[in-house]
Amino acid sequence: MAQIQPPTTSEYFLYTTVRLEIGLANGVSVGTAFVYDHPLQGGQKLPLVVTNKHVVQGAQTITVKFHQRDTSAPTWAVAD
Repeated sequence: MAQIQPPTTSEYFLYTTVRLEIGLANGVSVGTAFVYDHPLQGGQKLPLVVTNKHVVQGAQTITVKFHQRDTSAPTWAVAD
């Protein structure tokens, strides 16, 4: 299985940080969260989106926007 291997730390964070658009009763707010794979027994992983409580407090809707690599650009993928 191929795995993304960004060449720099700042590029790595593009793939672990997501934008949250929070729909509130009085408008829209924006925040960030991190994607985290929590290890489970048997080698399985539970994907989580982790943020601060104040970011989602009072939310009526939450939209999560992930960074997507331009597939026409050179790949960073390497074989496991």
